Amino acid sequence: MFIATLAVVFSSALAAQSVPRADLPRSGSLRVTFEPQIHEWDQEISNGLARPLGWFLSGQNGTLAGARTIPQLARLQQDMRLVTGDPNYLAILGAARLSLQAERRDTPILLELGVTDRLAIGVRVPLVRVQMRAGLTLDSTAGNLGRNPRTFPGTADSDYETFFTQFDAVLTQIQDNITAGSYGPPGSGTRAAAQAFADSATAVRGALYRATYGASGADAAPFLPTATSFAGVALDNNVTSIQQRFVAGFGVVGFTQNYLLPDDRVSVTDVSAILLDPNAGFGATPIQDTRRALRYWLGDVELQARYGLVKSRHYAATVGALVRLPTGHQESAHNFFDLSTGDHQLDLEAELTQEAIVGSRLWLNAAVRLGRQQAGTRQRRVGPPGAVLLPAGTAALLDWDPGDYIALDAAPLYRFTPQFAVGLTAGYYTQSRDRYTYRSATDSLAVAAALGAPTAAGVLDVGTAFRHGRLGSTVTFAAANVEGSLSIERVITARGAAVPSETRFRIVMRTSLQLF
Repeated sequence: MFIATLAVVFSSALAAQSVPRADLPRSGSLRVTFEPQIHEWDQEISNGLARPLGWFLSGQNGTLAGARTIPQLARLQQDMRLVTGDPNYLAILGAARLSLQAERRDTPILLELGVTDRLAIGVRVPLVRVQMRAGLTLDSTAGNLGRNPRTFPGTADSDYETFFTQFDAVLTQIQDNITAGSYGPPGSGTRAAAQAFADSATAVRGALYRATYGASGADAAPFLPTATSFAGVALDNNVTSIQQRFVAGFGVVGFTQNYLLPDDRVSVTDVSAILLDPNAGFGATPIQDTRRALRYWLGDVELQARYGLVKSRHYAATVGALVRLPTGHQESAHNFFDLSTGDHQLDLEAELTQEAIVGSRLWLNAAVRLGRQQAGTRQRRVGPPGAVLLPAGTAALLDWDPGDYIALDAAPLYRFTPQFAVGLTAGYYTQSRDRYTYRSATDSLAVAAALGAPTAAGVLDVGTAFRHGRLGSTVTFAAANVEGSLSIERVITARGAAVPSETRFRIVMRTSLQLF
C-alpha cells in the first residue's frame, strides 16, 4: 500500500470529501451523497498552449482560419488562383472573432447501501445541464468574399445551370471541331493551339464548378469572391476573354451567360445562414446559445460495489468495481457547439482508495482508478485532422473504440479542529488513443464523395490520446450526521489532444440513514 507507511496512531472524526473516500456505510445503512459540480471554460489546452474555443472561426490580421480548419476555403483559394491567374490569391472574410463559453453543471445523487460493514453497493445518477454561449463578430471591411448566391432563395441555381450548360456546349463544339480537323491536321500548330485553349478553358470550367457546388453534391461551397474584389474582377475578365476567344479565335458561338458573383461581403448573419444551409453550406446549427430544450440531459448512470480491505483507526483501504451505463448524451455531429453529458457507451472501472492519518493534524487521501471503455458507436464528421467546419455529407455513424484510462487523485488536508480542515487537491488523468472505423462501405463512399477523395475513418484517431493535470484547494467540514466539502480545481497542464481548460467548482454533502 503506497501510503500505508504514513499511518500513525491517531484517529480523526473528520473525513475529506474532495476526492474518492475509503470509508463505507455501516451494515444496514443508506448513505446519500449530493455532489453538485460546475465546470466552466472558454479555452482548451494542449502541450502547454491554450487557445480560445472559437479559434477555428477566429482570424488574425484580417484572415479567417485557413486550410487546416476550413477545407472549402483552401480549395476556393486554389481554384481562384487557377481562374484569376494570381498564384498568391488569399480568400479573406475579414477580422473575425468567435466567442464561446462552455458550462456544464452536474447534479449527481449517489446512494450507497451497506450490505455488511465491509461491503457496499451503490448507484450514482447524474442530472446534467449544459450550455454553450456563442457570439461572432465580423468586420469584413478588408474581406473579399461573399455568401454563395446559391444559399439565397431565388434564381441563382438556374443562372448557374445556364452558365455551365452553355460552357459545356462550347467545350463540346470546339472538341468536335478539333477532331473533325477544322483547325488543321494532327501535328499542326493551329490544331495544337486549339487543343491547348480547350484544355485551359476546361480547367477554368472545373474550378468554377467546384467553387459553385463543391467537390460533390454532398460538399459545401459556402463562399465566393465578391464581384468588385480583385479576384471577382479578374474572374469576370477571364470568363469574358474566354467567351470572346471562342467566337473570334475558333468560330464557336453560344457562350453568353455571365458567372454570378455575390455583391456584398459576408456578414455575421450570412455565416450563421451558411452553417445552417444543407445545400451550399454545412447543414449544421447556426451560431447561437444552446437552446433551452437541449440543455438538460441524463448523464451516464453508474452502478458500483466496494469492499473494505483494511479498516483501522490509522489507515483504511477499499477496492471497488463500477459499471458506467450508456445513458448520457453524445454531442451532435450537426451542432459544432454542442456539449456532451456522457460517452453513451459502456465503461468498466476498478478503483483503489486509501486514507491515512499523520500526526495529529494531517489527513491524507489517495485514489487510483483504472477504466476499460467498451466499444460503441458515435456520429462524427470525418475529415482531415484539425478540420472543424466539414460538410454535412462527411457525417457518418462510426464504430468507436474509446481509449482506456488511468486517473490518480490525492488530497492532503490540515485539520484545524475536529470539524474543520483545509487542504489541496491534485489529479492526473491519462487516456489512450480512440479508434474509429466505418460501419459499412456505403458510409465510406459517402464521405469520399463529400470530400472528393477516399478518407479513412482512422483520420479521427490522430491526436485523441491525451493526459492532463489538475490542482485545487478544498475546505472540509463535519457536523452531526452530515459531512461535506467545497473545492475549486483547475486544469493546469495537458498533453496530446486538446482538453477544456476548465475551472471546476464542487460541493459535496452527505448523510446516512440506518434502515435495518
